[in-house]
Amino acid sequence: MKLSLTAILAITLYTAGLSQKTTLFDNTKYKDDGYFDESGNKSGQWIEYHTDSLLHLNKKQLVIFQDSGRYLANKKDGTWKSYYMPKNDNTFTWLLLNETPYIENQVDGVQTNYNLDKSFFTQEFSDGNKNGKQKHYQKNNILNFELNYSNGKKSGDLIQYFENGNIKTVIPFTNDKKNGITKKYYQNGQLAESGNTKDGMYTGEYKWYYNNGVLRKLGTFTNGKRSGDWTTFYPSRERESSYSYNDGEVNGIWRYYHKNGNLCSEILYFKGLMWEVLANFDKNGKERPKGTLVNGTGTLNLYSTTGELTETLTIENGIEISKK
Repeated sequence: MKLSLTAILAITLYTAGLSQKTTLFDNTKYKDDGYFDESGNKSGQWIEYHTDSLLHLNKKQLVIFQDSGRYLANKKDGTWKSYYMPKNDNTFTWLLLNETPYIENQVDGVQTNYNLDKSFFTQEFSDGNKNGKQKHYQKNNILNFELNYSNGKKSGDLIQYFENGNIKTVIPFTNDKKNGITKKYYQNGQLAESGNTKDGMYTGEYKWYYNNGVLRKLGTFTNGKRSGDWTTFYPSRERESSYSYNDGEVNGIWRYYHKNGNLCSEILYFKGLMWEVLANFDKNGKERPKGTLVNGTGTLNLYSTTGELTETLTIENGIEISKK
C-alpha cells in the first residue's frame, strides 16, 4: 500500500537517551516515549507508534497503532498492550486490540485479542509459536469455539458450541488440514451429519440425520466432490429419492418416490442440468401430466404430497428460469 507523505512520516534520532521518533498520522504527530540505556538498547517502559492497514468495521483501512510495554536490553518482556485508532476518528479514542505476553522478545503465554462487538479470543503461545488452545468467546463471555495449535499449525479438534454449551461441530485437523471424521450436531445433542475428511477434502461416505436420529440423506465424496449414488429418506424412514453424481455434478435419472414406495417421478439430468422429464405418477401409480421438458428446454410439473399441482417450472438450457 502506498502512503502519502502527509499520512506517515517517521524520523528517528537519539538525544540524551530519549527516543525522538515521531509518526505523523491524520495531521497529528505521535512521539514515541522511551529510554535508551548507555549501550543504545531500549530499556524500561515504552510507548511506540506505527501505522498499518487493519480490518475495521468490515473495511480494510489505514490506522495508527500504539504499543506499550517494557523492554529489557532491547527485548520485549512482560505484557504488551496494543491499541489502534482509525483515520478521521474525531473522538481520538484508542481501541484495545490485544494484550500479548513476551519473554526475551518472543510471544510466550496467553494472548488476548479484542473485537469491537466485545467478543474476544485467546491464543496460547510458546517460543513465539502458536502452541495450545485458541478459544473464541461471544460478548457475553460464552465460549463460541476452540481449537488447538501445534508449532503454529491447527492440530486436533476444532469444537464449536451452542449458547447452551452443547457441542455444535467437531472438525479434526492435522498439520492445518481437516483430517478425520467431521461431526455436526443439533442443539438437542442429536447428531445432524457426519463424514470423513482427508487432506482438507471430504472423502468416502457422508450421512445426514433428522433431529430424532433418523437417517435423512446418504451419499459419498471423492476428492471433495460428490460422487456415486445418493439417497434421501422421509422422516418415517421410507426412501424419498435416489440420484447419482459424477465429478460433483448430478448425472443420470433422479427418481422421487411416494411414502408408500411407489415411483413419483423420473427426471433425467445431464452434467448437472435438468434435461428431460421422463415420467410422473400419483401415489396409486396413475400417470399424470409431467410437463414438456426435452433436451433441456420445456416445463416441469411439481405436485404436493396430496396430489395437487403446486408449481410449473419453465426450463431453458437445463436451468430453471421461472415458475408459476
